[in-house]
Amino acid sequence: MPRKYIAPLIFRVMSETDRILRNFDDRIRELVSISILGGYRIRAIELEDATNTPIAHRIGRRVTLLASPPIGPSTSGRIEVVEDSQFDPDKYVVLKASGYGRTVTVDAWVF
Repeated sequence: MPRKYIAPLIFRVMSETDRILRNFDDRIRELVSISILGGYRIRAIELEDATNTPIAHRIGRRVTLLASPPIGPSTSGRIEVVEDSQFDPDKYVVLKASGYGRTVTVDAWVF
């Protein structure tokens, strides 16, 4: 009867410190891959009602923008990102406030 050879098993005994460092490295790699962490905050953007407002950003590519609710008292309205062919999306993002009836101030996070 032919013999069956089994590949030897190699075990590496990890110390508790090695396990913690490996876990830490894995978690840091996960955090680095989150795109929102690579962004920055633009403060006090004034948006006139029903007017496209270009906002310059320094990311160098098309961005995602999260705008805060208007700062101070406000009525119902909305703030939207507008596609405007006059401005390069790699350099500018265009915002429009509508329904407020006045100029509103917002903060934004671009990433």
